[in-house]
Amino acid sequence: MTRTLTPRAQGALFVLCGALLVGVAYALADGPLTIAAVGADDQGVAGGSVNASFQIGPALVLAAVAAVIEVSGSLRTALAVPLAITITGLAVVATGLRVRTTAHNPTV
Repeated sequence: MTRTLTPRAQGALFVLCGALLVGVAYALADGPLTIAAVGADDQGVAGGSVNASFQIGPALVLAAVAAVIEVSGSLRTALAVPLAITITGLAVVATGLRVRTTAHNPTV
């Protein structure tokens, strides 16, 4: 006798696996990237900026998704908003971010 998951349970399992993957990736990458990206004097400001962006970004995306749901009445259409944002982010990362180098001036 085989048991199959209901569509609702399959969806919940899919979301849970995705959330777990994102959580582990964030935990492994956030600290080292924040420390490596800035000098020792600016690490507190960088950490605060990262945390603020992680709170403001999802709020803006949620507002955009809610607005699309209100206008279109379709959840499927509204889910195109986070998909488009994700694809845009991947395109930015894929093209590479330029690192600016400045000349060190010890007299300043």
